[in-house]
Amino acid sequence: MILLEQLLLINENNTAQSYIKQIRENNHVDSFPLLFSNKILRIIIGEMYYKCQLYNIECRLEVANVGLEFVDSYDLTTMLGNVIDNAIEACLIIQKNRRYILFRLYEYSNFVVLHIENSFIGSLQTDDNNNLQSSKAKSRGMGLSIIRETVCKYNGDFQYKYDIDKFEIHIVLQNIEDN
Repeated sequence: MILLEQLLLINENNTAQSYIKQIRENNHVDSFPLLFSNKILRIIIGEMYYKCQLYNIECRLEVANVGLEFVDSYDLTTMLGNVIDNAIEACLIIQKNRRYILFRLYEYSNFVVLHIENSFIGSLQTDDNNNLQSSKAKSRGMGLSIIRETVCKYNGDFQYKYDIDKFEIHIVLQNIEDN
């Protein structure tokens, strides 16, 4: 997005149009079988579905067409992008026949509930305060803290748990437009 914005600012319209065309050609949302009223959600879940197919990860979707309009598009992208990227990365180090991601999204009263479970193997690194640390060489493990901060903006709750073969994230967001 930053690149596209900069191209438009310096009047490189042809280059910007070419860039947009490349994005469209690499967009896998059209092959995604579910429709959502929230276009950002459709794109994010569609891309997850595509990556799961690409990497032989069983993708189980239990998704209602929830109203997420109260969540800023950037926040939604940041939150779900981090959760999904972490789940896919965890699956990639597991035998192909044991890879799965379960993605549940539904409404309960004036809350939106997101539950993601994925296959997992190994252990997690934590700091002295029991905060998760990234296993990525150049990362500082900020993904879960970014998710937590985003969830807090919406009077939400963020929990995670794991055992020897699965990792789960549970997010509850209060629909502040319903209050």
